[in-house]
Amino acid sequence: MVRDGARLLVAQSSTSSFQGSWAPERHASLAAPRAAETGRPMVHAALTGVSTVFGPAGERVGGPIGTGRSAAAVLDVRPAGGTIPYVRFGDRAVGCALAVLAALLTARGVRLLRRALRRRPGPAPPVPPARTARASAGHPGR
Repeated sequence: MVRDGARLLVAQSSTSSFQGSWAPERHASLAAPRAAETGRPMVHAALTGVSTVFGPAGERVGGPIGTGRSAAAVLDVRPAGGTIPYVRFGDRAVGCALAVLAALLTARGVRLLRRALRRRPGPAPPVPPARTARASAGHPGR
């Protein structure tokens, strides 16, 4: 929607089956990362649940309206413009970061493997003969 020119995101929900639990607040909080990843303010309007507004950086604007209230609020939310990298590149940015990380780990692994293969075992350290009960100094004839 942002690529098509949306300057404000609005989501409507109804969490009536979750009343009395932690879920309505958690469900409303999911609007914050959507706002931050798109650089657009997001309004989460709930018929039953928690209604809240987040700014373009994911910050809360105003206070939430919880499940225990039947109310309306008027908040000043300015539509945002411009494009942030996640909107421009989407999940490709995450994929590229993972590819770079995989390449660095592979290069490190190859270096460690080469170093291990170059090492040649040296002479074995001298080991004193084991003493047993049959041939101990205290009992030579056993």
